Amino acid sequence: MNPSLGNAQTQAMRSPALLLLAVVGIVIWIYLPGLKGPLLFDDFHTIEPLLALDSLSGQWPSLLFSHTGELGRPVAMGSFLLDHTLWGSNLYAWKATNLFLHLLCGMVIFFFVNLLFDAVSRQPKPSSRAAAAGVAAAWLLHPLQVSTVLYTVQRMTQLSALFTVSGLVVYLWSRQRAGGGPSQRLAFVLPYVLFTPLAMLSKENGVLLPVFILALEWVLLRPLSPVIEAQRTAQILAFVGLPVLVGTVYLATGGWQGIVDGYSVRDFSLSERLMTQARVLFMYGHMILAPTAKNLGFFHDDLVVSRGLLEPATTLISVFAVALLAAVPIFMRKKSPTVAFGVAFFLIGHLIESTVISLEMMYEHRTYLPSCGLLIAVAGLISAIPTARVRRLASVSVAFVLLLFTAIASARSGEWSTEATMYASFYRAHPHSPHAASHFVQVLAAQGFFREANSILASVPGSGAEIQRWHLACLEHKKVDLPLMDLASLKKERVLKAYPIVGLTEISKLALDGECEVPREILESALETALGKPIAQARWRANLALYLAQVRWAIGKKDAALTLLQDATRLIAEDPIPWLLMAEWKVDLGDRAGAERALEKGRAIGLTSNKDYSGLVSTVEKMLSNSTR
Repeated sequence: MNPSLGNAQTQAMRSPALLLLAVVGIVIWIYLPGLKGPLLFDDFHTIEPLLALDSLSGQWPSLLFSHTGELGRPVAMGSFLLDHTLWGSNLYAWKATNLFLHLLCGMVIFFFVNLLFDAVSRQPKPSSRAAAAGVAAAWLLHPLQVSTVLYTVQRMTQLSALFTVSGLVVYLWSRQRAGGGPSQRLAFVLPYVLFTPLAMLSKENGVLLPVFILALEWVLLRPLSPVIEAQRTAQILAFVGLPVLVGTVYLATGGWQGIVDGYSVRDFSLSERLMTQARVLFMYGHMILAPTAKNLGFFHDDLVVSRGLLEPATTLISVFAVALLAAVPIFMRKKSPTVAFGVAFFLIGHLIESTVISLEMMYEHRTYLPSCGLLIAVAGLISAIPTARVRRLASVSVAFVLLLFTAIASARSGEWSTEATMYASFYRAHPHSPHAASHFVQVLAAQGFFREANSILASVPGSGAEIQRWHLACLEHKKVDLPLMDLASLKKERVLKAYPIVGLTEISKLALDGECEVPREILESALETALGKPIAQARWRANLALYLAQVRWAIGKKDAALTLLQDATRLIAEDPIPWLLMAEWKVDLGDRAGAERALEKGRAIGLTSNKDYSGLVSTVEKMLSNSTR
């Protein structure tokens, strides 16, 4: 063998490995500041209760299934419980686990893209490793990923992505060695029977793994021998066709009506969501291919909903462009299969969260894995450049882009290191976002900048900002003046979102605790109005009902208060608070038997909860005991 040729091959193999090793170090450096950051948004529902536990002894079974998602996501929840076992309530370590998973995903993406380009060239080539290293590096360093990695609960997204790409790696490896022994035949079905369930039980998007495999076969891979091809076709029919059949039956027997009913608590319809998602896909594409501080951002509730094909005019353009994009895998699969597959990968990755389900319109973590598709397409375009000199120029451009990604990601990670800097950055990126404004206002209020906070809220439409102004008055003056409590904006709301609901519950808590003087009749009217609106989550409705019950009890409307409390026990059957509160009130009313029944019910529910209610139970027990003396 020619020594110089051998050295060249060794160098070609070593360069991607060295690049990835350097990228791993840079990614760790980027994210270290952000690991110190706080919980946010959905973290408070899923992660905060786990962090508050002193021990998991005997509680694993009850904690393994989340209320998030149809399947409970036990794989992701199990990883959180493992974190608690290893690190206790050290949030830094929990976020470090997310960082480790991000690096692991990047390594698996490298192997996947390497196999992908080898499959196109039909033999292992140094250029395949170079393309794979470039895609993996760009994906790992991309600033878009910061809001997934540092958003603790989105480990669900990370694990689903990890198992999905791992399944694709195993499938491609076995596919390229078709006709082998039993181990190869086993590897051929593992993506369906092992990796798809693991991905789905991390987050429901994992159901798309068989669809990715179907895209691989149709867009990119060459046919096998007739016997093996027949076996492969049977497997695809079984593992893709059967779920499609089950899904069709589910939709036909009530599932579709459930999807339609989900829009009753949204301020947009199914058709409006689909039109808007055409624009959202291109916004995701812009974030992936040309990220800036302005187009990135955690909150995107400032997005204008498409009310028609020309409202706004970009809707029609986007719908037409999505149709053209969907045609790319069809018409380019022979001429440029990697580009075709990359586009297909991006579109397939958004089939769950960017189509008919009545989710909120847009979040960056939804494109965590799909972003890899567009990066693959870019790598395919670069590899198809016929001139070596132009390819080298493109490689230099890629290096510059990676440096740009590093700079933006590093800045974002630093912003996520404290609550104040994080919410300030959210507001700078999206000053018209009600969510971003409300959180930044909380930061300003905590620092005593009430004038600046009220100035921001003055430009935010809707009842959420109106109610937050009441809250600011409570914090600054310890009272809310009657003229300030205008309910007009609340009455105009068609559906009620989290923003005004959180504000009302905070105001109610301060009023009931005696920390703020609020006109009780107006507060009662505000809570009544809120409960009369469609509300997305039973927990939100139950919280409003709980506070309205307490307000009514405080002003002497005791029968109405007990009726509301009974409603709350049905809305949040897993929460002992309504029962324990009912026990307290029954004691006050002299209904000892009723108090004992409510206490027993609350105690039983509390024992199955992941929160510690022993203190509250003990307080009610003492009240009940003292009532007999």
